[in-house]
Amino acid sequence: MNFLNRSFENVDNSVPNLYVNIDEKYCNCDDSLSDEMLAKIQEVGCTSIRLGRGTWSDLSFLKALNPKIKSLSVSVWEFDIDWTSIFELSELEVLKVDGHIKQKVDFLQLPNLKRVLYWWDNKNADSLCRHTGIEQMELYGAKTLNLNCLEKMTALKQLELVRGQIKNLEGVERIKQLATLRLIEMTKLEDISQLNQAGWLLCLDVRCCNKLSFPESLEGLKSLMELNLLRQKHLDSLAFLLTLPSLEVLRVFEISIKGGEVGDVAKIPTLKLLNMDSRRHYNIDIKALSNKLHEQFGDYKIPYLETFGLDPYF
Repeated sequence: MNFLNRSFENVDNSVPNLYVNIDEKYCNCDDSLSDEMLAKIQEVGCTSIRLGRGTWSDLSFLKALNPKIKSLSVSVWEFDIDWTSIFELSELEVLKVDGHIKQKVDFLQLPNLKRVLYWWDNKNADSLCRHTGIEQMELYGAKTLNLNCLEKMTALKQLELVRGQIKNLEGVERIKQLATLRLIEMTKLEDISQLNQAGWLLCLDVRCCNKLSFPESLEGLKSLMELNLLRQKHLDSLAFLLTLPSLEVLRVFEISIKGGEVGDVAKIPTLKLLNMDSRRHYNIDIKALSNKLHEQFGDYKIPYLETFGLDPYF
């Protein structure tokens, strides 16, 4: 459940430092968990837990909540955490770890895991990259990562790389079921030409990757239906858009095309939705084109987002 869509009508704040949404069986705890908190979580039957800033060196209390917990989010700060108890949550489907896991863990002990947010490290790469059930993964801070290692993740449909230091996307062509790729604040990324070998990709999101220069052609992305671009410095032309034969949704924000030549956007024959900043120096009226598409197609959405159950980002 997206936080913005969360219901706030039936909540319980009777226990200090514990927020409980009764309808959605969600709880948020920002302090060390007390017996009173644990009793409330069990009373409501919470299936989704977020542990914020607190002392979480001992997570053994999670055993009492098994097997109900489906989603767990843990913020890791200065505390060393014993993660053993997490891997006893037999029904866990979502695991979000905001911070580094310092000990070696085995992700294969969580066979029902479908979604992971994780700060990359080599010591735990083996079990993570052999997990055949994970469908959505957000990897933070990968200094060295060859995407070849994700080949065995045969269920992976959505991959998000954030604040890493890799320079290219070598190996992306091996993730043949991947539908959505997001590249966010990848400050060393220079080359995405390998995407021309990933013709099955449906959605590409690129944000704040300031060393990246787009190739003249991405014609290999024959199935790409959605492209989202945000704050890209080295984007002087949009001509490459005409090499994307299936493009239906285009979003371009906080980017100014030097010279103002953006007429290629109007030439995309398959385009159904355009969200793009207008600029005075552009040679076509972007707002007028966007309005025209809206009149024709309405608030168009790519069907695959519902088919695959993937998270839209805009």
